[in-house]
Amino acid sequence: DVLFDAYRRLVDGWPGSDPAPELVCIGTARPDTPPVPAGVRIRHDVPHHEVMAAWHGAAAGVVPSINEAMGQVAVEALLARTPLIASRIGGLADMIRDGESGLHVPVADTAALHTALIRVLTEPDLAARLRTAGYQRGLDYTAARVVPQIEEVYRACIATAG
Repeated sequence: DVLFDAYRRLVDGWPGSDPAPELVCIGTARPDTPPVPAGVRIRHDVPHHEVMAAWHGAAAGVVPSINEAMGQVAVEALLARTPLIASRIGGLADMIRDGESGLHVPVADTAALHTALIRVLTEPDLAARLRTAGYQRGLDYTAARVVPQIEEVYRACIATAG
């Protein structure tokens, strides 16, 4: 509902002469999804390669979570060089460096999310910086970087247990 409310504000006050960008939501169907506003496209059961293609073509990515342990969807957006806006919560708070690799917004803050969307969509220099730094940050969360760290923890545990 926070994302939909922020999108409604975006459409109502869009500064450009062209229409506001379309909002595309990709994910699993849920019974608690709020009413979908006009201009929003919902896609369910999308193969991963199509999700990644959507990230690559997106003007901005939004992960407005109210609870998030890690945020793999955010990693996918970063690796697709999509400027990312994410809630400052859980793993997203650690993953995103506000103003550098993405923009943080407070949880459930429609006004802050709307402001961040306007910034990313109307400030090309900001979007370009977030694309570049976000991609670099996303690399920190790839299997090639994470698996060796996990293996090292296991080796240390085995060494101390023996």
